[in-house]
Amino acid sequence: MRFDPSEPYTAAYAASDTPSLLFCTADGSLCSTQPARAAAAVGAKQAAGAGAGVAVLVQEAGSIDSFDVEPQLGRDLLAVTDQESVLLCCRPLGV
Repeated sequence: MRFDPSEPYTAAYAASDTPSLLFCTADGSLCSTQPARAAAAVGAKQAAGAGAGVAVLVQEAGSIDSFDVEPQLGRDLLAVTDQESVLLCCRPLGV
C-alpha cells in the first residue's frame, strides 16, 4: 500500500477524507482508492467486494506481488507478478 502521488491532497479533503492510496491484491488487482467526494463526482468503477471509491487500475490473471510508483508525478506504476513478470502501467496526467 502506498499513497498515490498523482492525486492532490489538499486541506479541503483533510477534514473528512483520507488521501488516495494504491494497493495490490492477491487476485491480481492493482487498485486506487479515491476520497469519497471525488469518487462520487467521477463515479469510480468499484472493484469486486471493495468499498465505494475503489477503482481497479490493472487486473492480471495472477497475483501482483509488489509494486512501486514513480515519485514525482505518480504517473508510472511498476509491478511484479507471481509469474515473475514485470508490468509497467503509464497513467495520463490528472487521472
